[in-house]
Amino acid sequence: VAGDVAYLNLGSTMTVDGTAEEAAELHLASWSGNSDLVTLNIANGGSLEILTGWTYVGVAAGDFGLLSVDSGSTFTANSALNVGYNGNGTLDVNGGTVNALGGLFVSNPWAGGTGAGTVNLYDGIVNVSTDFVMSPTGLIDIHAGSLSIYGLWWDSALTGYIDADQIVGYGDTQTVNIDHVGDYTVLTAVPEPATLGMLAVFGGAMLFIRRKITI
Repeated sequence: VAGDVAYLNLGSTMTVDGTAEEAAELHLASWSGNSDLVTLNIANGGSLEILTGWTYVGVAAGDFGLLSVDSGSTFTANSALNVGYNGNGTLDVNGGTVNALGGLFVSNPWAGGTGAGTVNLYDGIVNVSTDFVMSPTGLIDIHAGSLSIYGLWWDSALTGYIDADQIVGYGDTQTVNIDHVGDYTVLTAVPEPATLGMLAVFGGAMLFIRRKITI
């Protein structure tokens, strides 16, 4: 509830299933030291809002935290969202919405950090306000969704992450596009020209087959 700091440890799996929940702070895979996978699913239109404290996914060295947000569901962090602190953290967005209102930190960008963070944006939206930082062990893989960061000054930093293969499209098989929409810098994955050509050929072949069947 609103006043709670939530610690999820020891190989646990929890699902927020169609309900609206909240907590003061969230630690996913927090200091157990047992190399466990700790999973939190937001599913079936459910929502979880972290009100004041940080959200840590993959806190303890050697541990694995997974936060999954499914279609129609929402996760909101009013303070910073850190994916991969000293452990291994993964954020999977499967058609839902993630609001990182206090900033998004992928892996631990501070001195001495050992974390590795991965954001898989399979579909849906990740909204980031105030700050966005990745360490060298961080990875964002954008598929059929968008990463939207407040501010129009991010092009240089984002281009650096893209050139370093830290922000990729479809497992580094497609191009990541940077656009400005209103006050936001928006990243999406777009097909390579060769991929577009293959899709066009495939679509033409399917249309020809359909015409033959119709005749």
